Amino acid sequence: MKPLLYVVAAVVGAAAIVCAVFVWVLPVGERVDCTVDGMRVIIPEARGRLPVVFLAHNGGATKEDWGDFPDELSKKGYAVVNMGWTEFKGADDFKKNYATVTDRWGKRMNLKRVAFVGGCHGGIKMLASLEAKVPFKTKALVFLGMSELYSPPAHHAPILGIYCLKDHLGEGYVATQKKVYESALSEPKTVIALDATPHGNELVTDASTRDRVRTEVASWLKTYL
Repeated sequence: MKPLLYVVAAVVGAAAIVCAVFVWVLPVGERVDCTVDGMRVIIPEARGRLPVVFLAHNGGATKEDWGDFPDELSKKGYAVVNMGWTEFKGADDFKKNYATVTDRWGKRMNLKRVAFVGGCHGGIKMLASLEAKVPFKTKALVFLGMSELYSPPAHHAPILGIYCLKDHLGEGYVATQKKVYESALSEPKTVIALDATPHGNELVTDASTRDRVRTEVASWLKTYL
């Protein structure tokens, strides 16, 4: 019996060494930080494939309105795709973005670990884009200040929803957001209502909500990605 145990131990040890050597020799991918087709793509220097976070700003905003949030996410080890957009109708532009990103950088990304963070109408466009077949597996959704009634696909990733009870866009926006987060968005979900005024992507840049919301989003991504 002992000789057999020695053999098993030797095999396990050899396998561990092979795995360690494989990881050591895996080439380090260079840092990517470029803009293409209105997207800013950030991929940190790393070995192996990285989980991916897509960002979509508020309607009428720009990708720059996320501030340093995309850079902060990349420092946490995520490949970040910060999508700029101007077309309110449909999500064909997002679908084209997905194809561009996966074709060009798919070998650097873990397409089975993808998350979306959308501000206001950017979140709506994300949901619309996911109604069709996409080239990856969505593991987490984050919607900030979503203020239009729109339901996610029947089977969707866990949703984190955050909005403000004193949204500076007015009481009508607050009322709609309550309906969105309480009824339009289905389980699994977690909803956080803040006693503050920022709307959508402003939640990660405004001093009154920045730290709290970034912490909540980081925790959500860490849990589900």
